Amino acid sequence: MKIGKIITSFLLTILLLLILEIVTTAFFPAIGLNKYRPTFNILIILFLAIKLETPILPIFILIVQLFHSAFTIEGWAFGTFAGVIICMIVGPLKHMLHLSTPLITILIVELLQIVWFIVESVLLFFRLDKFSFIIERFWLFLPESIIIAICSPLFFKLLDMIWKEDKDRMEVGA
Repeated sequence: MKIGKIITSFLLTILLLLILEIVTTAFFPAIGLNKYRPTFNILIILFLAIKLETPILPIFILIVQLFHSAFTIEGWAFGTFAGVIICMIVGPLKHMLHLSTPLITILIVELLQIVWFIVESVLLFFRLDKFSFIIERFWLFLPESIIIAICSPLFFKLLDMIWKEDKDRMEVGA
């Protein structure tokens, strides 16, 4: 992928994240969904981890987390750390992760979200030294993660359209 296409695709991805963050922050509470807050930033990071092979991936994760942190009280540092850990786990497994069916995509996304939760929980436990908070957080996380996992096949198709390479143009330019 050329650098211009990577930058354009990433900017469109950030724009999509901003739109989704505005919807979940402003409109969900307006219709009575106060406790439900889907974490689309995690879906974006999982997509980037699975689809991209670039040394600037940690920078992309940091930028996604910084934009997400503008809409939440969650710290960007824990999410960035968890995202990089996920990328380190996914990196060697990329050739085996074929998101060929919606069910496989849902299962992989749910599994990676659980790993994400564990990484963040360990960091929070070291900071707060309060295990009961992590248990409470898990019960909020579980339904949200399942809904996000169910949405992931459609969301990944949308991101695939944003990140797709223009093969015809690249062949002409070659």
